[in-house]
Amino acid sequence: MAHLSDLHLDAAGSAHTHRVQSALDALAQVRPRPQLLLITGDLTQHGSPEEYELLRDLLGDCGRCALVPGNHDDAALVHRLFPDMSPPAGGMARLDIEDLSLLLADSCVARQDHGELNRDLLQSMALELDRDPRPTVLAMHHPPVPAPVPAMEEMGLRQVSVFEECAARRAGLIAILAGHYHQAQFTALRSGCPVIVAPSVAPPLVPDFTASSFRGEPRAPAGLLHFWNR
Repeated sequence: MAHLSDLHLDAAGSAHTHRVQSALDALAQVRPRPQLLLITGDLTQHGSPEEYELLRDLLGDCGRCALVPGNHDDAALVHRLFPDMSPPAGGMARLDIEDLSLLLADSCVARQDHGELNRDLLQSMALELDRDPRPTVLAMHHPPVPAPVPAMEEMGLRQVSVFEECAARRAGLIAILAGHYHQAQFTALRSGCPVIVAPSVAPPLVPDFTASSFRGEPRAPAGLLHFWNR
């Protein structure tokens, strides 16, 4: 599985669009070809129909894709335009990758940077994990772990303890994949479930652990490849 995040796609010919195209061109060279491309949010900069049409054009040759909305997206519009590869607004969807189950969750709060998983979504997630014995990966935009830099402290997932309680009782949940922080981060919940935060395709954050504001730096776009050994 290829994993990109935080494209912030805005307009044809823009610097962000060139970065997205560069990342997709690099993935096209991977062999064997990833079975799925997962993008964990902030697909666009403004959540406009024109930006999503541009995204559709760019993903045209990428094969099977899965998308979750980020705080810069319009979650309802994402699902309307990409119904087979994204969760409904405020909800969850499931995709199958051979013997692996991939749950896509919308962790966004309208017009806010932070994320939340509402009670209905957590109940649906618990039921899905309980009824499906296969190993399951959960993908969402907001990581359920603290941000690596103080500037993003208030922008992560809220009510993490409630989520952790739900996740800790489900041995089938083998990993959580997220984005949002514009830096790669590898950690785990208290239960031991790995949390893998993808770096961004848009410019990553300068790793300043003392600043109260953040800025990007012009490094090459980055992503991750996840291999599942059955």
